[in-house]
Amino acid sequence: MSVYVDALVTYPPTSVQPGARAVSRRNGHRWCHMIADTEKELHAMARLIGLRPAWFQGDHYDLTPGRRGLALDHGAVELDRRTFIDKLRQVRRLAPAVLAPEKAALAELGRRGPPAPTSPHHP
Repeated sequence: MSVYVDALVTYPPTSVQPGARAVSRRNGHRWCHMIADTEKELHAMARLIGLRPAWFQGDHYDLTPGRRGLALDHGAVELDRRTFIDKLRQVRRLAPAVLAPEKAALAELGRRGPPAPTSPHHP
């Protein structure tokens, strides 16, 4: 089990959410992503490098160059773009079952519909 980061990418200032514009400017509009094999590992690393839970993006965290460096210092694995995307797809496939079991149960319920009512008269 591991935590992964991709390469820093410079994003156009207009693509950054309004609340993050000052942070983006300070960091030259450079960001990367951090994912992990499990949500537990991801949040543990996020706490370790000083990220707030509110900054969680559903299956990843966005990192500034400084936080990326901290993640690498604490054992995150740097992946090239292609490998990172493949890993992200794998994490997203596992997400319902591994990252959020309660969401998996809800998703399964949505596919199957609610269970049929049972009655002592109709077993």
